[in-house]
Amino acid sequence: MTSYNIHQQVFSLNTASNMTRCCHDTQGALQSKMDQALQPALDKLKIGPWKVVWGPTVWKLKPEDNTASYDHSWFVAHNGVADWGNRNLCDTYVVSIAGTADHSLLDAIEDVCVKDVVDFAAFTSLGASSPPVPTAHEAIDPRKAYIASGTADGVYRILNIASAGQGTTLAEFLGNISATASTRIVFTGHSLGGALSPTVALTALKSGMLSSVPQGNTFAYPTAGPSPGNGPFASLFAESLPLIKSDSGTTDDPNAAAYQVWNANIWNEYDIVPHAWNTGSLSGQNLWDILTIYGELPPALLREVAAVIARVTCFLQPPPGIDYVPIQGSRLLPATPPTPQSWRELLHDVASPQHGEPYKNIVGVPTAPLLCQCGSSPSEVSPILKVIDDARKKLEENRGN
Repeated sequence: MTSYNIHQQVFSLNTASNMTRCCHDTQGALQSKMDQALQPALDKLKIGPWKVVWGPTVWKLKPEDNTASYDHSWFVAHNGVADWGNRNLCDTYVVSIAGTADHSLLDAIEDVCVKDVVDFAAFTSLGASSPPVPTAHEAIDPRKAYIASGTADGVYRILNIASAGQGTTLAEFLGNISATASTRIVFTGHSLGGALSPTVALTALKSGMLSSVPQGNTFAYPTAGPSPGNGPFASLFAESLPLIKSDSGTTDDPNAAAYQVWNANIWNEYDIVPHAWNTGSLSGQNLWDILTIYGELPPALLREVAAVIARVTCFLQPPPGIDYVPIQGSRLLPATPPTPQSWRELLHDVASPQHGEPYKNIVGVPTAPLLCQCGSSPSEVSPILKVIDDARKKLEENRGN
């Protein structure tokens, strides 16, 4: 029996799909690394008897390219007696979807491709089995749920690429689960995985893949995810996967209460990534909040940040009628970082570290080891931070011309 609660266990599994994110090799070599390392890593975490039952699957658009890591990595783990609190033992599956990998151009596209959108109802009505087709801008109805085309492409791949080991797709695996009254399934992922995992969960629900799983027993546990879609999509997510707070006991620690929820994006107030791509009026999780979340910036830096955000929002302008709105979330409050005095301090010394370690420290659980050394520059941490940094460089170039 493990001493870690179910949310901590799921978070540990969340980290495990990212084990090769900094390894540059062919798809076959990366697959071999995961095949050999994943189950032993889960055993060493001592978070309970979790066994890999589908995958791991490592996939690259260009399988023979050895200059970058995977484009996607994901697996399913199972625990027949997972303790959900108060000795409530449940037959539990966790789908873990990796975040952005190092030098993956495809991941970067999925993270920042927000200029086009996909009709979510049309996508799921076909069982998410056909490649998503962006909606013509003139045909967009703001009352309908849409997801970013990059997110839609990622969801399609996660559900429909066959596992090298089992030869089945995740969609097929989900559809063939022999569920009981206690069966529960959780979709989790960090960063890009934090946008994909809740969208995969809702797609699986709406397309009928989880028909054997009892109603109310499907959960999402994304962390640090950017907004997958517009306001109607966020509303549909909240209606279909209602916010659930833990009933496993009370706590005086607001951060403990914040991470012990289901069906909410767990986000760090000082992490820029979950602020993307909302540029509307929603205060508290908006790209424009970068102006204030790190304290009172020096006037020159404040003007520079405002100019960068304006350029980013102009460059990544969504189609008319579409405003990206975060799904329901639960905010973490780590120690307040120092107020940056320069652009480098803001992006490199403050924002980049906030996308990783604070989540691990607050949840307080062992995480799966990375199999290769990672860098810490914004471009290596998240494509969203790279887009912001590139916008600043372009402004500098324009000023020099």
